Amino acid sequence: MTPAFLFSAFSTIAMLGWLYLIAAARWTPQTLSVVRLALPLLISVGYLICLVRFSPDWQGGFSSIEQVRLLFANDWALTAGWVHYLAFDFFVGCWILEKAKQSNLSHFLVIPILLATFMLGPIGFLLFSAARRPDLKVAH
Repeated sequence: MTPAFLFSAFSTIAMLGWLYLIAAARWTPQTLSVVRLALPLLISVGYLICLVRFSPDWQGGFSSIEQVRLLFANDWALTAGWVHYLAFDFFVGCWILEKAKQSNLSHFLVIPILLATFMLGPIGFLLFSAARRPDLKVAH
């Protein structure tokens, strides 16, 4: 197993999860709950594999930009960082979808927010926060 393989495998898994969320306009809360937990847990296993594999070669750290650069010079650490983003951003996307359903936001409004969350993480969260304003709600 190589970092490149894990990068590709977990990127594909995450992409399928995001496609599921975009198509999830009519999914039940129970189905969403399973996906919301199962997929991030699966991706988290990939994260753990990267960390375990990388830990003997640990160089760098988080105290400066130079330390982070040194840390991510290792492909295992870089893949761990990528998989970390995949798991966390997907979890946030699931939360957005769940809260959007509770707020009766149109799924057509939620789709671009999910896409922004997938591609730009915090920007999607920012857009969702703005969309939840009472004066901006759109009926189904």
